[in-house]
Amino acid sequence: MHRTISAALLLLAATAYGHNINPIERPDVSSWGSRYLSSKISEPVHETMTMLAYDCHARPRECQGSMERFDRLRDGKRLAFLVTGVEWNDDPSLMLLGDIADIARWRKWMLDAEDKAKCRGKHAPAPCPGVEVSDDLLYRSHYGDLQFLHAMASSETETAAETRRKMLVWARFSYEVGIGKIDPATPLSQLPDVDALLQRPGWNVHYLFARNANSKASIRKIAIGSLLHLIQDSYSDAHTARLNGCEALSHNKRDIVNFRLYKLQNPDEHKEADSRPAWLDKGDLSDANPVWASAQLLNYWTGRAEWQATVSPFLETEIWPLLTADALADAGDVDCFAG
Repeated sequence: MHRTISAALLLLAATAYGHNINPIERPDVSSWGSRYLSSKISEPVHETMTMLAYDCHARPRECQGSMERFDRLRDGKRLAFLVTGVEWNDDPSLMLLGDIADIARWRKWMLDAEDKAKCRGKHAPAPCPGVEVSDDLLYRSHYGDLQFLHAMASSETETAAETRRKMLVWARFSYEVGIGKIDPATPLSQLPDVDALLQRPGWNVHYLFARNANSKASIRKIAIGSLLHLIQDSYSDAHTARLNGCEALSHNKRDIVNFRLYKLQNPDEHKEADSRPAWLDKGDLSDANPVWASAQLLNYWTGRAEWQATVSPFLETEIWPLLTADALADAGDVDCFAG
């Protein structure tokens, strides 16, 4: 029995690693098998960046790219809901928090979403609609209309301005949930811009982020974590083309040239740009990079800064400035993000 389980875990781990969408390490997941399988899906890049950003937020004069001061178990628990939120964009159905069967289902759905988006496998016979609004959020967030959750476009005809518009809608929503301006009990139908994107009648904010679990305080942290994920993804060369991008040691990336489209990419190549960046170990992180940007957002969140006056201008001019508003999405240069 144990050999069978171990063999299954090894097989799943080997195949799952190809997507590399960076779920975090989960010290609070009880099953050793679940922890092992989750660890093999990807390295915890978002978790690392978030913990470093929190440290930079708390101690800005000591903002360095080192995890030496962190204890993953202690600090992971202390920042647990923030980190859960950072994971949410990759796992909106919360399967990676479950047991081996849930994690295996996450992997199966990811493979099926890719097949559906590319009209192959069981989805090959015509007509093939691709990923639809009726599909699970996991399908839509990686291969459908919700790819803005990863700072990516949803189609070849989507302009950079439209992708950023969706990102800003989500950013305002998650930020205002995070500071308590939007109550978790609020129905999505009362938030027209967000409702138009998600199209989930009957859902409220609480159910979206945590199904039926967790307190209002934890929901606020999960929402901010989701925004941190979006900010961090926007600096990946596999997600966006930026000025000063495509340099392994660059941690000073500027204006967005255009967004990428995941279904046009090879997941194995995509993962190369989403691995731990070399510049994290190079000291000062005060330039334009995902750790610096995340730390600034945490400063605004803890200070309850106003969206319109402070946070929105920061995101539009500092984090997501567009070089050309009507630039169209593409797969990107593999030599850039997978080289």
